[in-house]
Amino acid sequence: MASVVVIIEGSVCAWGEMNEAHGDEAIPEIIRSLVAFTNAHLSMSAANGLLILGYGVDTSKQVIFDSRSSVKGNVVFDTSRAVIQGIREILEHGLNVEDSTAHSSLAPALAHGLCYLNTCTTLSEALPTNSIATTETKASKDNRVLIVSMRDEIVTEHSQLMNLFFTANKYGYCVDVVALDNPSPLLQQAADITGGLCLRVSKPDELLKALMTHILCPTSLRTSFSSPPEGTVDYRAACICHNRLVNQAWICSVCLAIMCQFMPICKVCKAVFPLPPQKPKKRPSTAAGGLAKKKPMLK
Repeated sequence: MASVVVIIEGSVCAWGEMNEAHGDEAIPEIIRSLVAFTNAHLSMSAANGLLILGYGVDTSKQVIFDSRSSVKGNVVFDTSRAVIQGIREILEHGLNVEDSTAHSSLAPALAHGLCYLNTCTTLSEALPTNSIATTETKASKDNRVLIVSMRDEIVTEHSQLMNLFFTANKYGYCVDVVALDNPSPLLQQAADITGGLCLRVSKPDELLKALMTHILCPTSLRTSFSSPPEGTVDYRAACICHNRLVNQAWICSVCLAIMCQFMPICKVCKAVFPLPPQKPKKRPSTAAGGLAKKKPMLK
């Protein structure tokens, strides 16, 4: 049993920018590619698990589809219809957000996905010891997370996401990233820390090809196929104020937010800091305790 958690960007602004950049067919093409990929994963084995989450400005842990709840009694839900309806609901819910500059919250959705994978791993290890259970346990090592991002700005969750990336690496969960824009340096670090892939898709019609060629294959078999060229990963942190990579910065002692310049109030946790001590100004030199005498100017 191999379980995959797909985390999709649910920000209305990100989908709107994608529509403006690539035309009206961009959004339907992305949805069709995601539906085809999820159906392909479920068709590879009847024991495969799938959880699709949408992360947005106000819907941080929106469950779009869960394969464990897709079968109730003798009724089997249509995966394609459930995925399309779930994406539509999360986008409609995002229309009520007035602040269009707000950034999507990825950390809660990623934490939810890692808990789901841990549950699947625990259930597979609890099976009775036989040949089938051994196969299921080996397949559970291929549990992984796929993040589909449309923005390169993740500025307010650096410490939370780094903790989640190292947690995923500790438990052996791979984090793959498919970016429809320039990938965020933080997501590049996620793929590098957990041994996953970070792919950049320049056009929406190339999304399905990237998913089927590189992401669908289990992590234990990826060495048998040609892998995409790996670029250099920049491990510098991005500041929360200007979203630029910095070598030296101020760090909030409460939430560990990174700032490229001193701020009396943290933008993330609203903590208040005292002003740094200022150096005393140098006074002009005096002669015999009096004011300095001015030298006569030559004509």
